[in-house]
Amino acid sequence: MLSAPRVPSAPAPQGRDRPLCWRTTHPGASQVSRNSLCRCAGASQTLFVEPVRSYVICCVQRTGSWLLAHTLSDTGYAGRPSDYFDEAERKGHTRAWGLPTDALTPYVLAIWDKATTPNGVLGSKMMWNDFDRLRSSFQPPAATDAGLEFMRTTFPNAQFVWLQRADKVRQGISWWRAAVTNQWALRPGQEPGRPAPDVEHITQLVRFAERCEDGWRQWFASTGIQPCEVVYEDLSRDRLAVVNMVLEFLRLPQLDAGDLPPVRYRMQADSLTERYVDLIRSAMSSAG
Repeated sequence: MLSAPRVPSAPAPQGRDRPLCWRTTHPGASQVSRNSLCRCAGASQTLFVEPVRSYVICCVQRTGSWLLAHTLSDTGYAGRPSDYFDEAERKGHTRAWGLPTDALTPYVLAIWDKATTPNGVLGSKMMWNDFDRLRSSFQPPAATDAGLEFMRTTFPNAQFVWLQRADKVRQGISWWRAAVTNQWALRPGQEPGRPAPDVEHITQLVRFAERCEDGWRQWFASTGIQPCEVVYEDLSRDRLAVVNMVLEFLRLPQLDAGDLPPVRYRMQADSLTERYVDLIRSAMSSAG
């Protein structure tokens, strides 16, 4: 199981979830109904909208996942994707939604409610290191892929969008800057912090991002899943075209240019990023 390199203020995976209880209750089922989830959780909640189908944005930190997720969410009909299985976000949602601590089943049930738009589409993000942690604690039937069983039981009729970033050096710099400044998103008009470079930590994050992307690549290949592939650089250059490609893949209405939702956050990259790019490339080249 991959663990993120240590950087100041960076969120780190903590511990392991116990297996989803409906897996041991219904070991032969690839999908799970709302009622079985409620019975398993011991909950009395009733979903306002039950998800009919789902999609997961499979990604690594600092690949533009919020840019894609917010654009899809703001359509009003493409689910409400968020990083629900990030440890910090999960803890915040657990408190806000009044759920038992460390109980995964009622949390998934709540995601079904919160992340589903009125047309029955559920959306979520999933970082590789979170997915790797979750699947390592999942106990599927023999001879089945733990990650695939987790996805199938958590996300009904799931489709997958694989979001990648071609320039891993810029990805590592972005990740490091966000971590050390605690500026994970910049509002319009907000200036990014300008920390002095830490070549060692940035290089570690570049390599970690590469390993995480390889994790998704190998998992898709081993399961035979053919995701919709999106590259961050294309998304940032032509958001409308890329989002419409994703919507078409999801069998959802495409957007006209006038309906494209505004961007919520500004880009972090600036002249400091460009200076650090040369520094990190040189250091990595020298290190072999």
